[in-house]
Amino acid sequence: MGNSNDTQQIQVYDALRSMILGNEFAPEERISERNLCERLGATRGPVRESLIRLEGEGLVRKTPAHAYYVEQFSLQDKHDVYAVRLALERLAVRKACLTGSLEDKIGLTVICEEERQAYAQGDEATRFLCDQMFHQRLVRASGSRILRRIFEMVTLPVLAAKTVVREKTERTMAEHAAICAAVRSGNADEAERLIAIHLEPGTRFVDEEDGDSGR
Repeated sequence: MGNSNDTQQIQVYDALRSMILGNEFAPEERISERNLCERLGATRGPVRESLIRLEGEGLVRKTPAHAYYVEQFSLQDKHDVYAVRLALERLAVRKACLTGSLEDKIGLTVICEEERQAYAQGDEATRFLCDQMFHQRLVRASGSRILRRIFEMVTLPVLAAKTVVREKTERTMAEHAAICAAVRSGNADEAERLIAIHLEPGTRFVDEEDGDSGR
């Protein structure tokens, strides 16, 4: 019975986190526990536990009246996330090259292949999910629990799905493939160089989106 409850809690957490990161809730939108229970087919306990966990990650906030709202992030918040991610993933990719397991390196390759396949099929939702999974798996490949925990805290709440631009998407996939190849070959210097190239434009994209939202 305990195992069943644990499984439901994990499923509810994963689903709710994906919904927030996928922009299914607007910033500052109130999250109804009752509606979530109905939507996810879950009981109140797992939903409430998931909200508490997401509050700890900074994705939602709780008011004195015990209501939950999706957090809204400033332009400076977004810049800070990219800066932290750049430093964190440079360290993670180096460790992945030097001490990463064969399983994790194969996992990165599989994600790249699935991302390319989803793109070819016009399945942007799956492609975007693969994009997120690539970075998660990269940090996991570092073997560092600390890096994984920090990554979960700072990643993606301000980096939700963007307008699809074909050229940017194709460049992203090509960069993922190049990073993956460097990790598989154990070339730490090259992998670190590539991840920096991959993440550095993020700040410019944030500025572009902020400008767009103001027009």
